[in-house]
Amino acid sequence: MKNNSTLSVDVVNCWHDTSSGWTGNSLPPCASMYSLNSWNAAYWVNPGGLSTNLSNKYYDVDAFYARPGCVTSGHFSGGTTLHYDRRGRAGQWVRVYGTDTANINYVIC
Repeated sequence: MKNNSTLSVDVVNCWHDTSSGWTGNSLPPCASMYSLNSWNAAYWVNPGGLSTNLSNKYYDVDAFYARPGCVTSGHFSGGTTLHYDRRGRAGQWVRVYGTDTANINYVIC
C-alpha cells in the first residue's frame, strides 16, 4: 500500500474471510494486535510511506482501513478507483486482492 495522503493509514497483513471488507471500528477478526513484527497483525503507514518498507511482515498487505468519519480515495494498481465515504459511519477494512496495490491519494476527515 502506498500512502500519498497527509494522514497515516492502517493496514493488516492477514485476511481469513471471503468477504471484500470488514465494517467496524476495531481490527478485523484475523488481526489480534498492532505490531510491526508479527503475523496476523495491523500497523500504520505514515504519509508518503509504503507498506513494503515497514517490515518483512507487511510485504503483502491484505487490507487497509477507511477511517470512520472520513473519505478515503485513491486507486488500485490494476486501475480500479477506490473511494470510501465513511462520514457518519463506522470505519471499514477494505480488502486488497492478490498482488494488487492500494494507492491512497487522500484521507479527508
